[in-house]
Amino acid sequence: MFNMEIVMKTDVKEKIIRATIELLEERNDAESITMRMIADRAGVGLGLINYHFKTREALINDAIGQMMFHAVKPHLSLQSSMDSDPKEAIRSIFKATSDIGARYALGRFAVQYALLQGNMEVPAMIVPLIRQFYGKRKDDLEIRLIAFSMVTVMQVAYIRDDAFRLYAGLEIHNEQMRNELIDRIIDQYLVSEEK
Repeated sequence: MFNMEIVMKTDVKEKIIRATIELLEERNDAESITMRMIADRAGVGLGLINYHFKTREALINDAIGQMMFHAVKPHLSLQSSMDSDPKEAIRSIFKATSDIGARYALGRFAVQYALLQGNMEVPAMIVPLIRQFYGKRKDDLEIRLIAFSMVTVMQVAYIRDDAFRLYAGLEIHNEQMRNELIDRIIDQYLVSEEK
């Protein structure tokens, strides 16, 4: 049996997320977007937004999550990772998500929300690629800790970009420096065992 109420809820929720993404793309600043702006853009009442997302932060995080997922989707397909080097696929994922964070000034906002909510989606996303890279040389816990460690370095760099700049001399919002950081993180954690 087809449940029309579920379809309508999904359509409204997607409409709200699409409106939020549009505002993020226009404004390049998550902090400046209000619930009223989102409601007006989506053509819905504030009550519906609160019903579906509870908080502004949850809604914006979901929108950011969709943006980042679409950016990394090509790197996540099994065929894509099998055809390419898993290390390079992870590098591409980090660069794609970091570019979105820098482009829309979302980094600090999204990272703080993800950490406070205990969100492990990003490390979990790269676990299969790390597993592919290491094969049987690392057990599951080692692989998960590597994924967590790699992601955490980037998260800290975004949350405390000012302190990180003083500590490491790298500006996370400078694309060249950000890519250098990503390259160093990947090369440090994903090491081939040469004999």
